[in-house]
Amino acid sequence: MKALDKVARNWPSLQAIIRGADPEQFGPRLVLYTDGSCFRNGSIYASAGFGVYIFDDHEWNASEPLPGRDQSNQKAELCAILWALVIGRRHKNIVIISDSEYAIFSGTTWREARKWDAVLHPKNVLKPVKYQNEIDALGELLDERKFLRLGSIQMRWVKGHAGVPGNEKCDELAKKGAQ
Repeated sequence: MKALDKVARNWPSLQAIIRGADPEQFGPRLVLYTDGSCFRNGSIYASAGFGVYIFDDHEWNASEPLPGRDQSNQKAELCAILWALVIGRRHKNIVIISDSEYAIFSGTTWREARKWDAVLHPKNVLKPVKYQNEIDALGELLDERKFLRLGSIQMRWVKGHAGVPGNEKCDELAKKGAQ
């Protein structure tokens, strides 16, 4: 869990959530909406944050700023899914709903493709990937669930700003985190 430790050490409030998690609290599955936001994306003045939404007024709803100088919407989207996976670590069945195809595919399809590329073409030098720490941490959490047979995890994409209530509320939390 080296990559996860690198990423998560910036958020002490996440550790409190993990310690207090009751896996039976949500019934057969835990549904988490995730979103990232960045004001002035792409500039040196960028300010990013993310949101995780479970339901109204839930104590685990999150609105967090990204720490550090590297601020972008893509990194915020990845961190939102990371946060959701850590919250859901002890829950048997998790559904993560995001409007970021980039974040969903970074930790799943693209990550697996890069691993196979390295195996099939060992002499190829893989180009560095931006946000590799976050992608590796996402992969570690997904691999942990699979290895320990902790239950199912589904990642679903929804169109952003299309009136999906949970996604809209999560968007508000992400914007708040980016301010």
